[in-house]
Amino acid sequence: MNLETGSWKPFEFGLLIDEIYKAKANVKTDLTTSTTKVDGYIPFVSRTEAGNNVDCFVPEREIQNIESGNAITVGDTTSTIAYQPQLFATGDHIVVIRPG
Repeated sequence: MNLETGSWKPFEFGLLIDEIYKAKANVKTDLTTSTTKVDGYIPFVSRTEAGNNVDCFVPEREIQNIESGNAITVGDTTSTIAYQPQLFATGDHIVVIRPG
């Protein structure tokens, strides 16, 4: 697939952003985890470079700080960046960027 870029124009990234904040961390070792998606489990986002920054899956019922989807996540010490389309939980050092 060829991507047509001839009509692209510069833009200011900040105009697309509504909010940027440090996510409230969940402690992975305190949670039940699964390496595969299971009913009732949501992605646990960490600073990993693999799998869209999804480290594992955790039961939604165990999470106090659930993030809504449609967000970009950034590992603040690793610069690992990914898009999260659905509900997710995070570990420490994750910044969430939300569109305006």
